[in-house]
Amino acid sequence: MAKSDAERARAYRERKKLKEAGLLPEDPKPEPLDVPRMQSLADYVRSQGEEAEEAVEWMRSHVGLSVEYLATGEHTEKEIEWTHNVIDDLETALSTLTSLLSGYWVAEIDREIERLKQKELGDPAQRDATLDKIVRFTDMRKGLEKTYRLSLPNYDPGS
Repeated sequence: MAKSDAERARAYRERKKLKEAGLLPEDPKPEPLDVPRMQSLADYVRSQGEEAEEAVEWMRSHVGLSVEYLATGEHTEKEIEWTHNVIDDLETALSTLTSLLSGYWVAEIDREIERLKQKELGDPAQRDATLDKIVRFTDMRKGLEKTYRLSLPNYDPGS
């Protein structure tokens, strides 16, 4: 007979209490899979055709990524680790750059809102136009507070 939602929730809470009290052993972590590698990552990139090779060249020349090993096939024992490091560096760089750019625009918008608030608004039409601008700038600022997740394919078979 299947357990009801309440029974499952109760069992979960009991297991959680026992784990917190140290009365249950930790869940064993599965051994990381050692996926046999039939070819190097560089060989795989080359097998994907000219477009993939051009993408590697673009990453090297335009973005400044040190990914020559993908084109040369040298150091194949380290290429997976190096590629993981490049991905981590890109994630950090992307987060840092977007935070800086967002902060810049927030400061500029705040400065403009303050300037508009200091304006002499005697004419009702001018006052309405200025208030409309302040509302639009405030909405733009709220939009800059949003965060987005980047959808990336899973690149780690052990996770």
